[in-house]
Amino acid sequence: MVGGYTDPEGTRQYFGSLVLGLYDEHKKLIHVGQAGTGFNHATLKQIHTALKEIESNKNPFASPVDAKRVHWVKPVRVAEVKFSEWTHETDEGGLKLRAPVFMGLREDKNPEECTLAGQVDVAAHT
Repeated sequence: MVGGYTDPEGTRQYFGSLVLGLYDEHKKLIHVGQAGTGFNHATLKQIHTALKEIESNKNPFASPVDAKRVHWVKPVRVAEVKFSEWTHETDEGGLKLRAPVFMGLREDKNPEECTLAGQVDVAAHT
């Protein structure tokens, strides 16, 4: 689930990373990390255009997000990412994706299907 994007840095155009989240059992959007790799110039432009259409001035996440220069979006776009593992839960926040790589936007998934419990349970059994 995409809840925002960060400003680009260096020579990159359009955006730096996607700010990702999953819903918890109380239907609150929980920040699980950022994906800043897996894009080419064309996908950066395409996704930036799509996200500009759903920009919001409200943080959709249940708690503050530790990222710089975030542009919030309505949480209506589902991103598919691959990642190496879930990090361990810490005092600073919950589980986070380790080394997430963007694979594409999913048009066939409902945002409400993106739940933390379902993803962590699947990851724990693979």
